[in-house]
Amino acid sequence: MTDRYTADSINDNALDALYDERDRLNYEVQQWRSTYGEHALRDTLARLHRAEAAVGRALKLATRWAVLRTHGGAAVELRAALAEPKESTTP
Repeated sequence: MTDRYTADSINDNALDALYDERDRLNYEVQQWRSTYGEHALRDTLARLHRAEAAVGRALKLATRWAVLRTHGGAAVELRAALAEPKESTTP
């Protein structure tokens, strides 16, 4: 790193170089944010698909249970619980 410029010692070329460095660093930060944001979105969508698949498996299980005398009531409760709209508990 170069010595710190003062208002009296900086010239146009040095000021342009500082602005160029600032712009380059801002660009790198935006690239990082864009990449991280895409990764977070893909992760969230993957979790959503896994959750939807789990609900689907639970509904199929409840359907199978419904024909069994010992689990019929549990199947009805499970299907009712899965059908209830709930607020997201994801942090």
